Amino acid sequence: MGTNLSMGIIAVIGTFLPLITEKTLLSPAGAVICVGLAISCVGLWIATKALSQRDEDESVLLAITSMGGTQKEQHDSNTFLNEDLEAEGDNTKRDNTKVIDTNGNANDENVDDNELLLRRSRYMYMRRFTASFRKAPERKEQEKKDHPTWMKILVCVATGVCAVQLQFAFIFGAPISDLATGSVDDDDITLPGSTPASGGAAIIWLLAISLGAPISIINGIWSSPVPISSSLRAPWWRHLRLIATTSIPWISHIHIYGVCATTLLPEKVAASIGWPLLMMTTSAQALILSMFLGEWKAASSDTIRTLMQSICVTLFGMAVLMSSVAVPT
Repeated sequence: MGTNLSMGIIAVIGTFLPLITEKTLLSPAGAVICVGLAISCVGLWIATKALSQRDEDESVLLAITSMGGTQKEQHDSNTFLNEDLEAEGDNTKRDNTKVIDTNGNANDENVDDNELLLRRSRYMYMRRFTASFRKAPERKEQEKKDHPTWMKILVCVATGVCAVQLQFAFIFGAPISDLATGSVDDDDITLPGSTPASGGAAIIWLLAISLGAPISIINGIWSSPVPISSSLRAPWWRHLRLIATTSIPWISHIHIYGVCATTLLPEKVAASIGWPLLMMTTSAQALILSMFLGEWKAASSDTIRTLMQSICVTLFGMAVLMSSVAVPT
């Protein structure tokens, strides 16, 4: 829910800002963009509902597995978790097994099949809800007092406002891009040796991302549950795999947005179309990948249906956004 709320704020602010600066908010194209944005945000809201339903399904599964239930429920739940363990070549039964307690310490103790399956499950949501399920009511009440709902929402809003600064850099950094491309006034004349139009946004990303990198690195080191020494001892190919699967795709899709906004889309509405498309594509891609990664295996058919509805609504909203290209500004 928090991620979708932040993404919605990022999309809304990042879309309306260029519409206001280019004075196209009240134009026909601006109206179509607003409609497409609204539909896409509805898709995000439905996705939030699907995520909530999935969490409830996982809680039910954990309750059945850890506290008992009918024989069929036990069998179905154990089958679900055993499939994951067998896929990784782990067919361990009741045994002296090293498990991790709530304090992160490794202990040797006898655990039954259900306990073993719960603790060794690779689903991070299962782990989170296992811990939440076992918390004492007094501890839950204390956590609610320490971290009230309004504070959580405020953090999500602040995250969305801060994250949209990249769009601010693109909008208000247009003079830097013009200088890099060597544009002369409003003519198509460019100075010799200038950057091609398709690379005009690269200088903005160079400044914006480089300036934001130190803060991100410090935050990552501070909040990481893994000690730095462990990261340094990790094999070099793991670092390369992480860079190839996270950093490069992230930089690439930001650059593609800049190329589309500077060369492929109408100038006045380019940023207003490209930015929400970028955000919605990222959200839809994350949902689809989460399905392939097995994060929805515990979800019921109704939950999967809600998820598919959210993806379809989001894609329809993106189609409406793209159609605004043909509408006069």
